[in-house]
Amino acid sequence: MKDRDLDLENYKTYLKPPYKIAPKHIFPFSHLLEKYAPLMKMFMKYFTCEGRFPRLYQDHVRLLIHFISVKVLNLPYYLYKSMVNMAKKVHMLGKDHHASLFLLGLVNILVFHQLVQINLS
Repeated sequence: MKDRDLDLENYKTYLKPPYKIAPKHIFPFSHLLEKYAPLMKMFMKYFTCEGRFPRLYQDHVRLLIHFISVKVLNLPYYLYKSMVNMAKKVHMLGKDHHASLFLLGLVNILVFHQLVQINLS
């Protein structure tokens, strides 16, 4: 989703002062301001790899910007495109796909909801 690249200036609002000077597209969770940590942990749990990685990526910041209403995303389309990208990676990698799985919490919620709709547990 390279066409959606965020300007690094957008990151500065969410970083601790020492790290605002030279923001990067990928940065450690510890660089994030504490007031955004609970929301970011939720993104990492439900949107990307169940929070297994201590780094924040451009998509994490994009979700943060959306949920604090700075710049609203078309969230269904965003999630759809993310799932399509994941499916392509998983298909290309075959048996070695585990590192490319993300949105696991979201997929779990969607499957559970659909099962409830058809009276299956």
